[in-house]
Amino acid sequence: MKMIVGSLVLLLTLAGTGIAGSSELNDFLWPGRTANGGGGGDYENGVNAARAGDWQLSVSYLRRSVGRDPQDADALTMLAFGNRQLGKYQLAMRYYRAALSINPEHRLANMRIGEAYLAINNVAKARQHQKTLSGLCPAGCAELDALNRAIAANQIKGPDS
Repeated sequence: MKMIVGSLVLLLTLAGTGIAGSSELNDFLWPGRTANGGGGGDYENGVNAARAGDWQLSVSYLRRSVGRDPQDADALTMLAFGNRQLGKYQLAMRYYRAALSINPEHRLANMRIGEAYLAINNVAKARQHQKTLSGLCPAGCAELDALNRAIAANQIKGPDS
């Protein structure tokens, strides 16, 4: 029952960014990796905890994963996202910036930090990452589409909502 409730919380959380579909969940939360293959490693355990909506546990595993490989931009992005879900925006921004310093072209990190800037009412910074994604995805991509939707939704609800 806890797993079902956690999954519903995760889907509701992601619905606000327009990425609630199951195939999109995999693309956006854990790019380039599979976490289905039977509980190997802290990254995979962190992903599984995120899928269940247990952000505290997810962050715990992902911190260990990053501790072992501080150059893992995927794990840093997931760690940032988990901290953001816990309301720890300063810490999340630090991890997003670390991921982007390793790989400035990391599409997911650019999208997620753009969303984080929207959450703290910094639309100008969000638009910078929108511009970066536009350059990375001249023909369009899911990350750019998601950030575009988030920026549009932010404009509809107003900057102080």
